[in-house]
Amino acid sequence: MRLDCLRDKELALRLVEPDDAHLLHSWENDPLLAESNTLYEPLARYQAQQFVQLGNSHLIENGSLMLIAEVKSEEEENPTPIGYIELYNYDHFHRRAAVGLVVLPSWQHKGYGRRMLSCIEHYTFDLLRLHQLYAEVVGYNAKAMSFFDQSHYKRVARLPQWQWQHGAYQDLIIYQLCPE
Repeated sequence: MRLDCLRDKELALRLVEPDDAHLLHSWENDPLLAESNTLYEPLARYQAQQFVQLGNSHLIENGSLMLIAEVKSEEEENPTPIGYIELYNYDHFHRRAAVGLVVLPSWQHKGYGRRMLSCIEHYTFDLLRLHQLYAEVVGYNAKAMSFFDQSHYKRVARLPQWQWQHGAYQDLIIYQLCPE
């Protein structure tokens, strides 16, 4: 099957469904996840419901694709959502997209972020035939910088004082992956 690249033996990436509005609402408003969040105001339940009901997660039409990451265990009947990965700023002409991901704190440091990234890389490079992926990381987010450094992304740019966060202008670090 063509979309087998979006799963492995335990992890699956799936499209956002209408029932996921409560997940997005809680994740986007979670202070523990705020370091990787680009929202500047709380996300209302209504906004989360609109996002999932309107099907805004469509790469070709809207330039973005959000996939919920789920883990299925032998003990549990239903898979457990552990975060999401998204492609955004999709550029069809230049064949590139930005990638960002969130792994819930209780699931971090278990390899799921790398597996999520690996699945989305196979999907984008092998199926969609994109030329490159890039990630935007705020300069104070050492955890995210370490993640992309260890994921074989190349640091290609630092945009000084690019965005206002935590009471000061912060640098933005750009990472890039171009398969050879």
